Amino acid sequence: MPADSAVITKPSPTVRSRITNGSSCFLGKVDGRSALARRQRDLQHAYAEDLGNDLTAAQRVRVAQVAALTVRAEMLQAAIANGEPVVDEDLVRVSNALRRELADLGL
Repeated sequence: MPADSAVITKPSPTVRSRITNGSSCFLGKVDGRSALARRQRDLQHAYAEDLGNDLTAAQRVRVAQVAALTVRAEMLQAAIANGEPVVDEDLVRVSNALRRELADLGL
């Protein structure tokens, strides 16, 4: 096999996913206009900025995960503040996962 046949070219933006292109932070049919979606998108941008915005693909995936965990923790905290029943272990699990992910990212 010739050496130049192994060259991989960058795909056109029209054949890449909306997440890869940066036009969406969510996979599937998610209405990005909801308050939770806007909060998650804002957090993703804030965490990316904290890391210097020049992220690897792996870092972008982890930033998305950290943003989702943050939103989930905030939802549980809001439920507690509203007097709604919350399983304490859920908040502990989300908080611990969030702490570990933030530490792994260096934040």
